[in-house]
Order: sequence, then structure tokens, then C-alpha cells
Amino acid sequence: MRKNRRNARRSGVILMVVLALLTLFEIVGLSFVVYADKPVLASDLWRTARSAAPVIQRDLLESLAGDRDFSASHEAIDALTRSTESLQDLICQACDDEQDPRERLRCKRLCATLQKLASAIKLLDLLIRQIEIAPLPVAA
Repeated sequence: MRKNRRNARRSGVILMVVLALLTLFEIVGLSFVVYADKPVLASDLWRTARSAAPVIQRDLLESLAGDRDFSASHEAIDALTRSTESLQDLICQACDDEQDPRERLRCKRLCATLQKLASAIKLLDLLIRQIEIAPLPVAA
């Protein structure tokens, strides 16, 4: 009878150890997912910028020939603006959470750089809108 109690107690302890290990693996997995998700935003911004540049350049060059359809450029700029804003929000949030003063300063500089990028994107959008409404030059 004592042997059965010991086996039952051991089974309970083993069950607790297995549950603790499963919980630990779940925490490690979730941490990996959260950590891996942050560089994805940065790479999305890079990919969006690389794909937006040729579209905007093509539309601007075509506008010199008289074609004024900038719909692809507007879509590219909107996607670039969304990516920039989401990355900026994430970085600024990381600045608030950072404990190390040097790292906080680096985060704040990066956040300021992203703010300048967002301003430049808005200026580009404004420029394209001005080109759209400007009258075409009359050939002499």
C-alpha cells in the first residue's frame, strides 16, 4: 500500500514538472514570436520603399510627357506612410520602455529620423498633387 502512495505521489510530481516545462516552452515560443515580429516591420518599410521608388519615378517621368495618372504613386505613398507610421510607433514605444540612457537616446534619434522621413513623404505627396493640378505647358 505504501508503494502505491509513493507511485501516485511521484506521478503527481512528474505531471507538475511536465506542465512547468510546457509552460516554459510556451513562454519561450511567444517571446520568439514577439521578438521576431519587430524586425518584420522594419523590413516591410524597406521593401515598401524599394517598391515605391520606381513607381513614383516612372509616374514623374511620364508626367513630363503629358500623362498625369498618379494613382499608382498615391497608392505607393500611402503604403509607405503606413509602414513608416507603424515602425515609428513601435520605436517610440520602445524608447519609453528602455531603461538604459544610451539606448534610450539612440531610440529617440531613430524616432526623430523616422519623423523626418514621414515629413519627407508628406512633402513628396504634396509635390505630386501640385504636379497633378498644374496646367500642362503649351507647345509653341
